[in-house]
Amino acid sequence: MAFNVYTAYLNAIAKEPVDDWRELNQEMINDTWLDTSTVATVQGQTTVGGITFANESVQISSVINPSTGENFGDEFRKIVYKNYTTTDKWLGKYYKFDNITWLITNTDTKIGALNTAILRKCNNWLKWIDPNGVLNSWECVFKRSITNTNLNEGSEGVPQINADTLIQVQKNSKTTAIPYNQRFIFDGHAFQIKQINNHISDTYMELYLFEAQVQPNDDLVNNIADGGGEISPTTNENKILPEIVKILQSETQLFTVYKYINGVPNTNTFAVSASGPIAGTNYTLTTVDGNNFSIANILQSNLPLVITCTNNITSEVVNMNIMLGGKW
Repeated sequence: MAFNVYTAYLNAIAKEPVDDWRELNQEMINDTWLDTSTVATVQGQTTVGGITFANESVQISSVINPSTGENFGDEFRKIVYKNYTTTDKWLGKYYKFDNITWLITNTDTKIGALNTAILRKCNNWLKWIDPNGVLNSWECVFKRSITNTNLNEGSEGVPQINADTLIQVQKNSKTTAIPYNQRFIFDGHAFQIKQINNHISDTYMELYLFEAQVQPNDDLVNNIADGGGEISPTTNENKILPEIVKILQSETQLFTVYKYINGVPNTNTFAVSASGPIAGTNYTLTTVDGNNFSIANILQSNLPLVITCTNNITSEVVNMNIMLGGKW
């Protein structure tokens, strides 16, 4: 009996004040659902990577900066759910209303009520031809920083070297197949992937790109880059690929390092080392051969893992900083 009473206390009484506030706030929203003019029927995507949408009843409002009280603008919307389930709200989900497609880019419950999501207006299409010759296209959020070539913006505020464009898009079986250095055409301009952040969630990803040269066979009218295969580095440089910023805990990432001459890797080998977190405790570095190695994330670390690759022939050094993250 005593155990049952204690369990009831934990389940119904022992709550943090913030939990009480959120529950009461959600109850008030549910009770007054039909008394507000912000309720609307929208079209919500039913499955990841799917093209079917279903009616959902939500409240739609502007997004207000909690620090300044200012409206973030027409590119953002906040939706509030009534009696939602986890299938209703997920990063990367598409919505359609007001003849516009919107993308969930934030499920942070700190902004407003418990059952909310932040949407951003899709303003472009991510189009590419895969190696099988199939044209793929997904609506996306395209944002470019004209004044700075280091786009210090994204899911974790990591500076993106030589990247001036951020693409936010759903992560699905098609978009995860996009290779590093893939080229895209946006509004008649060519862009090339510099970095892919696909660790954010299972359903949402960010691409960082820089402006590249337009090729003679690019379709500038329909915004489709010529070909679909990965483009090798074209400059004479030592290069570690892929260029990522984070490895999740319990995951292993494979890397290659080559000396490229006119875009072609030569036979130079490299000595690979790592520093920062504790080897064997936070990570394991495994050298496959002189051009291939892997990093296994054992335990999350706040220190960046610095990978150093030294060309055994020229003594040139190339570095890469990677964060050893948690399980998500």
